[in-house]
Amino acid sequence: MGTEENQRGHVFISYATEDSALADWLARRLAASGYAVWYDRMKLLGGEPWPQDIDHAIKTRTFRMLALLSRSSINKDNPSRERTTAQAVGRELKIRDFLVTLNVDGLKATEIPWTLSEINYITFSRSWADGLLSVLKKLEAVNAPRVLSDGAALAIQSYDSEGIIRDVPEEIISNCVAIKRLPEVVHRFSTSLDVSFDDVASFRKEWACRRVSPNQLLAFEHPPASIAKQFGIKPAGGACWRCMPAVDGINSRNLIVSLVHASIDHLFAIRGLEYSVRQRAWHVPPRLLDKDWLRFQKPDGSLGRKLAVGERTYVGGSTREVYHYHVSPSLSVLRGTTAPFVLVLRNRVYLTDVDGKALDGRRIPSRRKHLCKNWWNDDWLARALGVLNLLAAGEKQIAIGRETDSRVVISSIPYRFTVDVSIDEARADPTDTDYLNDPDVGSLEDAVDETDPGDSE
Repeated sequence: MGTEENQRGHVFISYATEDSALADWLARRLAASGYAVWYDRMKLLGGEPWPQDIDHAIKTRTFRMLALLSRSSINKDNPSRERTTAQAVGRELKIRDFLVTLNVDGLKATEIPWTLSEINYITFSRSWADGLLSVLKKLEAVNAPRVLSDGAALAIQSYDSEGIIRDVPEEIISNCVAIKRLPEVVHRFSTSLDVSFDDVASFRKEWACRRVSPNQLLAFEHPPASIAKQFGIKPAGGACWRCMPAVDGINSRNLIVSLVHASIDHLFAIRGLEYSVRQRAWHVPPRLLDKDWLRFQKPDGSLGRKLAVGERTYVGGSTREVYHYHVSPSLSVLRGTTAPFVLVLRNRVYLTDVDGKALDGRRIPSRRKHLCKNWWNDDWLARALGVLNLLAAGEKQIAIGRETDSRVVISSIPYRFTVDVSIDEARADPTDTDYLNDPDVGSLEDAVDETDPGDSE
């Protein structure tokens, strides 16, 4: 390897200011993986002094350039010049993939300049995690040098350039809750009429069960009389699942997980949430809650509220569209856990037009970004606490089932942990000015969470 190649040890990140959140995250993840990163917002991630002149850095020190392509960066002068320089360097060095492009927000082929049309893209619009995995595979495939032995420490230090992290313990509230009680017996049922998977889904509001075959069902409790009569359902014995590795050929843990998930679907249905078959997700419908507020108790004991359903106006290019959002929760058993099981609460958003029709295609990522980019940890925590309070109907725990001995009981209070360090909130800047100037966002009032003025009660 020649002297010039030895000098090329950096991964250069080219981006537009509007995409700085992704660029920051990517730079830190690459540094933590051992790659020296040339990124003007975090100079210490290079691991050594580097040229301050961007043109010189690209021409002499860059091993590969990662260019974040988005509707914000496509026509901006600086990112465009950086990509053009990288292409010229690639031709001179005879490296076809010197420029690696990352499709940030789902650009269509017709939106990409013809000068970049022959380049293969790594997609980040669906998932940052999947995009990162593809980037790491690419860097490994081209033998990109890993020169940082302390990359993880440098990535951590980049968070604390202003001394925001303090050596003071802090309590962390998770998005995990405990299953406090599971029924000991799984009941078997036979049917005189065939039961389809669609039939099982239709039972949700009245009964949680698992279909083993068209004429055999398993459940924690007996079916309501109306369903039993309709399908000729009769008891066919029971099994103590903790005592058996498998029940009717189904691994006992897998069976219990599936029945817990069926019970959660049942819970969502009786609490009034609606299920979208197309999106395969539950969501809070309009007017289910008083003025659409999720109400909850904050960690300090005071009361709070967040909107579960709201309206926003998306503005991008020539597009101006009013859309509605709905909190879309899911509760699933944490992978790898055994009894006692732990549930993970994930809150997503379900997006519709003003007539309630679900959005589809490329409209979803752009509206989700427009909506959630300014939702911080406390916003997501508030919605998590609000959803748990909704599911518990104001009680201290969530009980699912009609029969006392057959109920699944879930804690409505998330697990809490204590860590040795904390963030000095007074020194942290909570304002995302890039977001407020984002052309994706219409007016300033569109960018502000409408719950801010009256978030506390």
